[in-house]
Amino acid sequence: MQQTKRYQITKRVSLISGLTNALLAIMKLIIGSIGQSAALVADGLHSFSDLLSDGLVIIAAKAGSRGPDTDHPYGHRRIETLATIVIALLLLIIGGGIIVEMGLRLLHHETLPHPSLSVLLAALISIITNELLYRYNLSAGNKIQSKLLIANAWHNRSDAFSSLITLLTAGGAFFGVRFLDPIGAIIIAAFILRMGIKMIYESVNELIDTAADPTTVKQLQATINECEDVVSAHQIRTRMHGNNILVDGHILVSPTISVSEGHFIGDNVKNILMQSHSAVSDVTVHIDSEDDNDEQKSFHLPHRSQIIALLQQHCRHLPGIDSILELNLHYLNERISIEIVLPLGFSKTHDPITLQNDYQQAMKSVDAVDSIKLLFMP
Repeated sequence: MQQTKRYQITKRVSLISGLTNALLAIMKLIIGSIGQSAALVADGLHSFSDLLSDGLVIIAAKAGSRGPDTDHPYGHRRIETLATIVIALLLLIIGGGIIVEMGLRLLHHETLPHPSLSVLLAALISIITNELLYRYNLSAGNKIQSKLLIANAWHNRSDAFSSLITLLTAGGAFFGVRFLDPIGAIIIAAFILRMGIKMIYESVNELIDTAADPTTVKQLQATINECEDVVSAHQIRTRMHGNNILVDGHILVSPTISVSEGHFIGDNVKNILMQSHSAVSDVTVHIDSEDDNDEQKSFHLPHRSQIIALLQQHCRHLPGIDSILELNLHYLNERISIEIVLPLGFSKTHDPITLQNDYQQAMKSVDAVDSIKLLFMP
């Protein structure tokens, strides 16, 4: 999905959440003050803190929607990851604060509030509204694959739990079973803490380049193996970047194709991966002429300039050594196969097989050379 569209969806959802939280906060503060409920007043202040969260979502989504630049060649999606951590920390603070407060209430039963019926109604409205906001944010977050919106959805769910605590407090006060409120609050707070810890864990893993899940990696490798002219794929590596996946890997192709054809196959693999897997945003393909899964088998072999020098040294007495049109080198099985292209005229004045054997014999002492083949062209 395009970054601009993702941002527009995130902005719309966050503005709706922010406006709703502002209205809820005002309602809770007014009714909480009139109904003499400290819990509802605190819940109203908590709703105002959500406005900060909604604003953070919009700012982070705007920054994350920016494309790659010189300093950030992979884009800015990890700004969303950092913002997710901030929201998760808010969840931890909320959960921890609830546990502390409810623990004190267990020790001092007389501090439990005695709200009016209007407080019960306000708490019920808050629960329903925040649950709807949770589902709205979660649906939008899943649609555009935004961990930021999903994190904010769970923040709305925590608000619903906070209002549920207020409702339980009022119910306990009316029916005389006051200990139900702090016990239920502690259970809910533990759930909120669990969600916050999970979000931080996943976000930190993303920041340290944790790979995609094994099932996804297998699917990516299967897609590569199905691409035309790919013999096999190996050393497939992935890393998460926001909700996107960066992929790099090695593909084995026929060892005698041209460099341009190998590049074409690599581009084809990249395009197919990005079209088949929407989460894949970038692919780097390394073309292999042989399986180098265990080690680089040819790194010790001589380079082209050294091969040319060896040919000039060992074959200086042979016909055509100074008339080479092309020199093709194939690095395979830890040795080099050489193709020498000579003018067609040499095949008319010299026996091609005899001349090829002469070149082969002259380079016999060079251990790196496996074979020499002569080709002739006009």
